Amino acid sequence: MSGNTKELKALLIKLGFGSKEVEVFLAIQKYSKITPAELAQVTNINRTTIYSISKELIKRGVVLEDLGGKQRFLIASQPESLAGVLRREQKELDSKKEIVNQAMNILKEFAKDAEYAVPKIQFITEDKLEDFLYTRTPEWDRSIMETDGTYLGFQEQAFVEHYAAWIKWYWSRYPKGMRFNLLSSDSEAEQRVASFTTTERKITFWKKNLKFTATTWVMGDYVVMFVLSSSPHYLVEIHDARFAQNQRALFKAILEDVDAQRS
Repeated sequence: MSGNTKELKALLIKLGFGSKEVEVFLAIQKYSKITPAELAQVTNINRTTIYSISKELIKRGVVLEDLGGKQRFLIASQPESLAGVLRREQKELDSKKEIVNQAMNILKEFAKDAEYAVPKIQFITEDKLEDFLYTRTPEWDRSIMETDGTYLGFQEQAFVEHYAAWIKWYWSRYPKGMRFNLLSSDSEAEQRVASFTTTERKITFWKKNLKFTATTWVMGDYVVMFVLSSSPHYLVEIHDARFAQNQRALFKAILEDVDAQRS
């Protein structure tokens, strides 16, 4: 990283980072998981400024915050998170695309041997939700394939309506051998999705008089909930193997019960 630090700093400044924002961002990347107090010590930036800068970096989606424990931690995001800056700055996309690609490549070299600490709980607001979907998908897929290879949960109509582009993208690159077993409500949106998905995607339409207001996925050691039926939208990701195992068993039992009632 030492030989590329100067170039990376220059690229980040071109992306709109201030000089202190660059120092804070790179320090978080270096330490992977760090408290604001520790960050103030290693950067020689006062704590009040650290809080202000970290809040802005979290808002941009290039730094994560661990809300799962008593102590607050700032977490290094994956290098690909820089692509989210472009999605939120569409007017400058053409001029900044090459810059962010260069910065991502350098960050990958810097971080290839680092172990990224993953927050147990993440709360994602509407303005960052779509970016989060694209950047987290590879990790969710990895976790699914390392458990039972099955994508479980309930998918409400609102998710299909709001994120059809992501669904099409996902089916263009999903891991071979993965199975999909989801509950859903019978809707026109689901019928449209069925036209471009795989035969490995099993959708069970639950006829019970139940109104679901959130999409819930169980993906390996992750449970992810999307609330899209009211505004603002948001997502909650929980990374906990035991909790996910229980949710997986619950959905399997429901699906088996529904199948048994139909046979």
